[in-house]
Amino acid sequence: MTAAAFAIDDPLTWFDRLQRAYIERSDEALLEEVADLGRMMAVTDFPLEGIVEVHGQVLTDALAANPAGGMPGLVAAAATCLSELLVAHRVASVGVAGDSGSRSGGDHPLADFIHFLPGGALAGETVSGSPAESPQMGSPPRDLFQWIEELAGRERSEGAREAVARRRMLMFEARLPGDGGHIRVIVCPFHDGGGIMGSRDISRLVNAREEAFQRRRLESVGQLAGGLAHELNNLLQPIVSMAQMAREDCAAKPEDAELEEALSVILDCALRAAEIVHGMLVYVRRSPRGLTAAFLGDAVAQELDTIRRTLPAGIALEFHGPDEAASVVSLQTGELGQILKNIVRNAAQAMAGSGRITVTVDEILAAPAQAVRLQVPAGRYGRLTIADTGPGIAAGQQDHIFEPFFTTKDIGMGTGLGLSIVQGIVKSWGGVVIARNHPEGGAVFEILLPATEPPSASHAAAAGRQHRGEFSENLGQGRIALIVDDDTRVLGAWERLLKRGGFDARAFVRGEDAVAAAVRGDGDLLLTDLMMPGMDGPELIGLVRQARPGIRVIVATGGAGHETDVEDAMLSASALGADEILLKPVPADRLFETLKRLYP
Repeated sequence: MTAAAFAIDDPLTWFDRLQRAYIERSDEALLEEVADLGRMMAVTDFPLEGIVEVHGQVLTDALAANPAGGMPGLVAAAATCLSELLVAHRVASVGVAGDSGSRSGGDHPLADFIHFLPGGALAGETVSGSPAESPQMGSPPRDLFQWIEELAGRERSEGAREAVARRRMLMFEARLPGDGGHIRVIVCPFHDGGGIMGSRDISRLVNAREEAFQRRRLESVGQLAGGLAHELNNLLQPIVSMAQMAREDCAAKPEDAELEEALSVILDCALRAAEIVHGMLVYVRRSPRGLTAAFLGDAVAQELDTIRRTLPAGIALEFHGPDEAASVVSLQTGELGQILKNIVRNAAQAMAGSGRITVTVDEILAAPAQAVRLQVPAGRYGRLTIADTGPGIAAGQQDHIFEPFFTTKDIGMGTGLGLSIVQGIVKSWGGVVIARNHPEGGAVFEILLPATEPPSASHAAAAGRQHRGEFSENLGQGRIALIVDDDTRVLGAWERLLKRGGFDARAFVRGEDAVAAAVRGDGDLLLTDLMMPGMDGPELIGLVRQARPGIRVIVATGGAGHETDVEDAMLSASALGADEILLKPVPADRLFETLKRLYP
């Protein structure tokens, strides 16, 4: 007999038919089919809620159509049929359904079923008859094993043949062609050589699994970043400080121009390494957040001056800022540099070393309708636009470019974290990033940041100053600086740097020794690490403040420890009166800029 296939609109209809037939004639073969139906419903996770209702309706109809004398036999037959289905369902459901929690209630998306009748379908013949239209499995189904090979791969075909031959249920997951999503497929062979193929759309489940995997992956990255950041930043701090001081010395001697250039390379590499570490800390939210109001155009122009020197000769970098001071936003200068470097470097790589990158800063007013589309509150925004003349964003990639670890670059050319870091920073500032292709070609990134009140004149002036060549200034004027860090290399670098700035610098590995000095009346400045063994930064600040209420306090942290530990320590340090919180490695010009604000 040639096999035929037909769609089962509802397994409850099938149970209704089987139960009525069994009540009419107690055929053991019908009970086997009932059991097959129960197994099929179990492995497809089909809910049982309707079974009792169907059972009751069938029994009611049978009793109404038969004399009262046949009632016990009808009831017994109906109960036997129901019991057979429930027992088979129970046995099949143990350890078969797949994902834990799938039976715990909630939505049960209906599966698609195709019933293959006995004959050629299981022997390799093409299924004929009414094609079963199935949005999940495709239309029409062909030979069973060809279908399994197409979805599950040829490597599973032999296992599938053996499973069907021995009446073992077969379950696997498959991805449909194109963007058809994921399905779970169940093959339930029957006693008579026929069978059921069921499929359920599990795209949401697969996506949830992938998201959970990404979260675990990011947690691992976060643990790694948190564990390494302190050591790396402590190593980079003396490199940066010593290189800057040595370069400053060479700048005054023309004969040392070559050495000065070599020191500049060392310094640039160290600062680039610090950016990478800082980027990881930002992404896993382990770095301190200290936002200040700044003119977006001025801040961008200053960062581009540094970036421009690192681009290939064939890349033209143009900047168009506002005609006057405008677009005041809250940002962190170091993180703004990360945003620009990530996007500009991506653009330069996409253009293969030849093309134009245009950076524009202006201000827009997001009306309510536009704000809803952008998913931001209505109001004024500073807009930073970065456009290039490259190939643009490839079709199908625009929805993925901000995903962590997504990259189109070759192995070793990128981590896939750059744009994820950009999005994380912008979101933490209350802004939004929009990526699109320009109609005339090239990629465009628009960053909208909420406008705020202008910074004070003194702060704006200080933020725009560069302090290279000013290490010898007598900023300290003989003031006593207490320096505390558990790394002696960092202590040595801080000590030399502050002495160059005119401070009487005194270094301590233990916080207790610095407290003792403060109790003796020493200390105009406290420069301390945040996370240290024994007495940590917040405790140290509190005790020193008690002894020297007017002391100025700068916290320099490498960002180590668990995220909540760092954040709690930062909050404690601020509450106890830390004047400035800096992230290691702190360049000399940034430290001197901070000192100038503390000692105007």
